[in-house]
Amino acid sequence: MYNIVTSDEAAARDAIRFLNRNMSGRATFLPLTVCQPRWISKEASVIAGNTPGYCGAASDFVEYDSRFEPVAAALLRNVMVAEDMESGNELSSLTGRQYKIVTLNGEVIHRGGSMTGGKMKRSTTPITAAREAENIRRSIDAQTAR
Repeated sequence: MYNIVTSDEAAARDAIRFLNRNMSGRATFLPLTVCQPRWISKEASVIAGNTPGYCGAASDFVEYDSRFEPVAAALLRNVMVAEDMESGNELSSLTGRQYKIVTLNGEVIHRGGSMTGGKMKRSTTPITAAREAENIRRSIDAQTAR
């Protein structure tokens, strides 16, 4: 959601030149040709599979067009999903703090053990914006039907 997928490194370089030339901000680009897959090791998979609260690898919970497989493999196959912070902390400890772990509520336990979480009253992300847009569409449809 926060990165831009490009066909190759040349396209990413061109886009960065455009941003620089027009002083249009910064962005992170993921060239499909250089994304390298990452995995949860077999040992860590066995440990995780026997840990209460483990849900699976993040890549198991997303749908994407097959052409984006390199991006999904690079960003999500080595990220674990846990039910909550307690099970995530346990999982992090048991796997030597070598994996990023996200909870079902969106908290993150980073490699090394640092944690990110909390909520803001009005937080806008691409997911919340899409959800809000869908709610507005439904409301308009309901009003139109009336």
